[in-house]
Amino acid sequence: MNHRVPRLRGALAATAAALLLVLSTTTDARAATTYTPSGGPGLSLSASYDDPRTPETTLVPGAELTLIDAGQSIDCSGLSFSGWVTSPGSARAYGATMAALGTFSAPGCTNPTYGPTTLDLQTAPQLVITGGPADGQWPARITNIRWKIAWPGCDFSIEGIVVGRLDAATQVFTPAGNPGTGPSSTPSGLVIASSPTPSGPACLTLDLQGGDHIGLRGTFLNTPPAGSSALVLPTYSPSGGPGFGLTGSYDDPRTPGTAIVPGVQLSLIEPAQGISCSGFSFSGSVSSPGVARTYGVGAASLGTSSAPGCTNPLFGTVTFASLTSPRFDVTGDPVGGQWPSRIANLKWKVSWANCVFYVEGVINGKFDPATQVFAPAGNPGSGWWSDVPTGLVVAATPAPPTGSMCLTVDLRAGDTIGIRGTFTNTPPAGSSGLAITNP
Repeated sequence: MNHRVPRLRGALAATAAALLLVLSTTTDARAATTYTPSGGPGLSLSASYDDPRTPETTLVPGAELTLIDAGQSIDCSGLSFSGWVTSPGSARAYGATMAALGTFSAPGCTNPTYGPTTLDLQTAPQLVITGGPADGQWPARITNIRWKIAWPGCDFSIEGIVVGRLDAATQVFTPAGNPGTGPSSTPSGLVIASSPTPSGPACLTLDLQGGDHIGLRGTFLNTPPAGSSALVLPTYSPSGGPGFGLTGSYDDPRTPGTAIVPGVQLSLIEPAQGISCSGFSFSGSVSSPGVARTYGVGAASLGTSSAPGCTNPLFGTVTFASLTSPRFDVTGDPVGGQWPSRIANLKWKVSWANCVFYVEGVINGKFDPATQVFAPAGNPGSGWWSDVPTGLVVAATPAPPTGSMCLTVDLRAGDTIGIRGTFTNTPPAGSSGLAITNP
């Protein structure tokens, strides 16, 4: 049986692939044109993916290659590249090699229809950064890939690149179209090679042709080998402090007109419930002032938080108990003096009458060093309610919302949360304001 997808789909995939390559190399004209990787020197990228053989999300080692036009897949129980960062500490242009990935492993590969499959690497791939970061994500690609593929009754080759993004904070390289459920039909930049021509009866049955696009399902985590450290892509330097704290203030919805008071208003967007707090603050210190680091890596620790005087209009007093040590991150290049940033690593246990739930995530926003104000997403704005999600959600763990009043307002895990208010850093005695510069 021929499983081939109509050629129109192949044409659309080609268009998507071309657009993907353009986007992967496009940078803001105002941004830097070079970058300086450090760390390593050893680097090892190992893939994991959502096992398609289980109905629930189960991350297992390996990856899944999708022959998009033929509707076929290659599932591997392992897929990894390893090598070395080239000239750590030396600046280079975007598009220049960052790491050589000469060692490859792909054990336990199978095609669901034809059985055991081998992937034999015939080149020496490289890991390349192609542009400046956005929200801590660097456009990147693994280049110079060529595999000889064989399964019973079919021999062919795959060549090209894997386009994606690299998060230096988590050390994860994510191919285009990931993460996602099910096979990836997003062209990765890999294609079936035209030479040699796919050969064998199974290749003929599937109508494999040169130029057919390949998707890649899975993400790659860099686990530095012994004696090596994580890959570092410095992008900004915080200074000032050492004391740093963020104190919320907002237009009190209970007072007619503009009355800026201490605290914030939290909006449980889906159940349309508000929590007004007479105080909301974080305090800590700038982390390693003057030391360059990657976007997404903390500028300051915020180990102390406080949320007194919180109430819900229907259910009365609300308490927040912090379960983590938050931090303040800068996540991208500034725009108009505003630095994309976030308060990260947040988790609270929240309680009101007959309702207990957990809130987790981040508060995305922007920081203005000139005013020392951090404005969450959606701020400033008019009215008492912000329906712009900040990055905070009602958590499913350690337990979903519990209690009769949680049920009454239909509070559910995954519900998004907005914030009305802004946070100002007022340095304590002996400290100065937070300053941010590009290296």
